[in-house]
Amino acid sequence: MVVVQVGLDAAEAFALNHFDGFTHIGIGTGTGADGPSRTTLETEVARNAFDSSVKNAGAGTYDFTGVFTISQADGQTITEVAIFDAASSGTMALRKLLPVSVSKSSIQLEITVRVTVTASNN
Repeated sequence: MVVVQVGLDAAEAFALNHFDGFTHIGIGTGTGADGPSRTTLETEVARNAFDSSVKNAGAGTYDFTGVFTISQADGQTITEVAIFDAASSGTMALRKLLPVSVSKSSIQLEITVRVTVTASNN
């Protein structure tokens, strides 16, 4: 059986729409491996509401952007980022270790996380 393009498009939209309820981005200093059983940042430093969230259904992407002030990230070595559905606790949808740690005490930190959903018959 082959799923036709309309079915693939519906599956992609369904998966992308799952992220509509997520509202916050968090940063932390943890370095532990990512894994499907993880429910929190390893060492959360700050969590803010998104400054923007942009869904592009045609491209199958969802961009979430959060800005952290100097005082929130001051002197911290930021190594992890995650998307949540609440200002505290809540459900974590995804977590990513940053390929390069950020540790500046005189900058505003803006992080954009892009979720890409692709459906195929492979």
